Amino acid sequence: QCGVYAARPFACRAWHSTSAARCEAIFTHGDPLSMIPPLDMDLYNAQWDVVYGVAEGLRQAGLDDRPYELHSMLHRVLDMPDAARRWLQGEDVFAGCTPGAFFD
Repeated sequence: QCGVYAARPFACRAWHSTSAARCEAIFTHGDPLSMIPPLDMDLYNAQWDVVYGVAEGLRQAGLDDRPYELHSMLHRVLDMPDAARRWLQGEDVFAGCTPGAFFD
């Protein structure tokens, strides 16, 4: 099991394979960036419904709903202790962070 499995980002939780053996084979002998293991599609779709719902709620609240790469956002909030307050006030605290690709 991955060392950060319990704390993995929500988007990573959608990748719940139905075959541990297939995942291991892809990781060990295949190309994990291009080979997709068999997924629990109900779980996968439900996770993305939540992601889109949260984004829509943020948009309706007038907050930044753009996706960013996790490492980029973490670096920003660790360097800016009041980032949450500033973000909630509408400040573009993630300006310059690496964009994510979830909604492309």
